[in-house]
Amino acid sequence: MKSKLHIRNPKFYHNFTYLFTFFVFMFIGQSYTIAQNPNSHVDGGVISTNDNTTICIDSEPDPIYVTVEGDSGRLRQWIITDDNNNILALPDAPPFDLNGATPGVCRIWHLAYNGIPPFRHIDNLDDLRGRYDLSNYIEVTRTMLPEGGELAIAGSGDTEIEICAGDGESDAFDVTLEGALGDNSLWVITDDNLNILGTPPSPPFDLEGAGEGVCLIWHLSYADSVDLTGVTNAADLMGCYDLSNPITVTRNGVNGGELAIAGSGDTEIEICAGDGESDSFDVTLEGAMGDNSLWVITDDNLNILGTPPSPPFDLEGAGEGVCLIWHLSYADSVDLTDVTNAADLMGCYDLSNPITVTRNGVNGGELAIAGSGDTEIEIIAGDGESDSFDVTLDGAMGDNSLWVITDDNLNILATPPSPPFDLEGAGVGVCLIWHLSYADSVDLTDVTNAADLMGCYSLSNPITVTRTEALSKFNLYPNPASSYTNLKLPNNSDSYSISVYDLYNTPVLNKRVEKRMTNKVINLNLNSLNVGPYILVIVNETNGERTVKKLLKKN
Repeated sequence: MKSKLHIRNPKFYHNFTYLFTFFVFMFIGQSYTIAQNPNSHVDGGVISTNDNTTICIDSEPDPIYVTVEGDSGRLRQWIITDDNNNILALPDAPPFDLNGATPGVCRIWHLAYNGIPPFRHIDNLDDLRGRYDLSNYIEVTRTMLPEGGELAIAGSGDTEIEICAGDGESDAFDVTLEGALGDNSLWVITDDNLNILGTPPSPPFDLEGAGEGVCLIWHLSYADSVDLTGVTNAADLMGCYDLSNPITVTRNGVNGGELAIAGSGDTEIEICAGDGESDSFDVTLEGAMGDNSLWVITDDNLNILGTPPSPPFDLEGAGEGVCLIWHLSYADSVDLTDVTNAADLMGCYDLSNPITVTRNGVNGGELAIAGSGDTEIEIIAGDGESDSFDVTLDGAMGDNSLWVITDDNLNILATPPSPPFDLEGAGVGVCLIWHLSYADSVDLTDVTNAADLMGCYSLSNPITVTRTEALSKFNLYPNPASSYTNLKLPNNSDSYSISVYDLYNTPVLNKRVEKRMTNKVINLNLNSLNVGPYILVIVNETNGERTVKKLLKKN
């Protein structure tokens, strides 16, 4: 139990009669003689304490338990003085609580004496008289409680703030501090469990690189007696200190991450888009962080082209151009509605580095025979007559192109300049006409078969040309035919009648050729005929020779 302190403020009031004074003096003299008895022994003893002798003047009690050993004497007294030995109080017994005193230094003493108390009517221990002994003293330093102060976010006055940590943009904010008091001070950042994360020099604070989480910013005021060595948690602070209220910082951590092409580690890739072959490639992603994420493909102006689900990516059908693949990390507060360009993103987000994809666009195109739209034609090669025909080409794409004629085993026979094509002198057989689109990287040197082409290229569909032998009789081409067919007659002066019959032997087409005609190639219009097989009958009116050929009408 604490001892009550009796504060000394001695004053002398001597308004007694001479007689009373005489008797008192006689009594004091007799007591003084007893106190000076050389046979009496007094020893103030040795005092000690295990309690902290540097106390903080605050609302918390700071009892100091003091023990005394080796003391002797008829009477004993505890005395508290300042550091100049001026008597401040005469407490009854320990423990002593000096929390209510003013800041400063005081001393605790133990006094042993015989007879009249030697400290009466004096203010300082140096004035003690008589038979007494003082112990050693315990010095107690009383420090005024520091004030951590009151913190607020500058401008708003709030004590909570939400930032976007990791987007590469500064999150610096300032705070105001009022009412702080103390010999020493320190700014402290802790997590929400009071683990100390850092001791920044002063506001403003920028936690951009701190990552996701919650932290608290404090102002610490403390006395010289406070030792911060080895303190890793603010709850472990000891001594005379005070923490301000905290500023709570919620860090929405976002990091788009680091992208690389799987296997190579590169960030650029060149593909052949349009050759019909898969261009699938995978990417690696490291260090991404955020509540939400999205894969984004843009052009080189950041216009958003697509948001594919996940790697691997295959841009085979994307056509020629350059595109960028990104990984986007973003907080719940980010609204992606109506965002068509990545530069228009707003809020707490972060984009990874891009993977740059150069798409070499190639497309051999679509071929057809001009006039008919067919992809097959039959000609008579070697009759001395031109077999020239034209073709149409749609949808071709590529930096380079070439016309190629192969046999039906894709062996390259020729690379003619451009349509129309005339294969009159090519002899009997079948050949294929192609249109080849290819990138600069394709090397055609020593390529003798189209199947051996390498790199970024695309072949059109082929035009199949059937080259038949030039006979003295009759040649019918194309056959099958859709809109028309040609009948080549012998180069003589005979007249011919031509009839087409269906399978019911009903004539559906008739035509007569006079002998005076010089051009013996007859065009038969088949548009009025239904799809199916027919019989073509040719009669030489000069000698009566009859020739029958099959004709197939197709769509």
